[in-house]
Amino acid sequence: MSENLAKVSTSNNLFSLHRRAGVLLHPTSLPGMLSNGDFGHEAYRFIEFLHANQFTVWQMLPLGPTLEDKSPYQSLSAHAGNPHLISLDWLVDKGWLDKEHINLCESQATYRHECLKFAATTFYQSPHWFNQLELFRQKNDYWLRDFALFMALKQKYNGAPWYEWPRKYRHRDETSLQAASEELQIEIKQIIFEQFVFFTQWSEIKAYANKHEVELYGDMPIFMGVDSADVWAHMKTF
Repeated sequence: MSENLAKVSTSNNLFSLHRRAGVLLHPTSLPGMLSNGDFGHEAYRFIEFLHANQFTVWQMLPLGPTLEDKSPYQSLSAHAGNPHLISLDWLVDKGWLDKEHINLCESQATYRHECLKFAATTFYQSPHWFNQLELFRQKNDYWLRDFALFMALKQKYNGAPWYEWPRKYRHRDETSLQAASEELQIEIKQIIFEQFVFFTQWSEIKAYANKHEVELYGDMPIFMGVDSADVWAHMKTF
């Protein structure tokens, strides 16, 4: 499991013997205009609510990308973050997304995806964040490279599980994978952008919570999906 998601608490107080109060609430259950809650303004208001009422723990379910059943415990990756949790308002604040897109929103996950594509196009036209993006890529290369290619291939084959892909991809022929990485480089850049944004927003929420004396208590995706980047990339392990 990724350090980014596993190490959610900054101190050992969470496991102290002192009696404490906390709330279990997955970010998808926060209020929002789209099909689920996210890391937007309501997440910060919830932290303030916890602090005001002397709750010191915010417990949540796994934050990884889900399969069709949307169970957070069966993920497409044990390391990646769910792009459906990305705050579109945050993208507007950064200047990567036009506010008009938010005003036209519908309660559809596909709408969020379209906004993320628009934001990525704007992001890659400006070099301001490129150093941070490159640091993120290097730090997370041990899972990010396989995940990005896995998701790009899933898109190429209309969401089909990896074990239904052509044999050369199922069995990870190196030459074929290299060719696919070049063919799908636009899709791969989009996926990397989404992961960069997810973990940037997650870090900001974590810092805000800790500033308000609230610790985040995470969980693990204990039922790793067969159709996942981890199983595809590490078949011998599974």
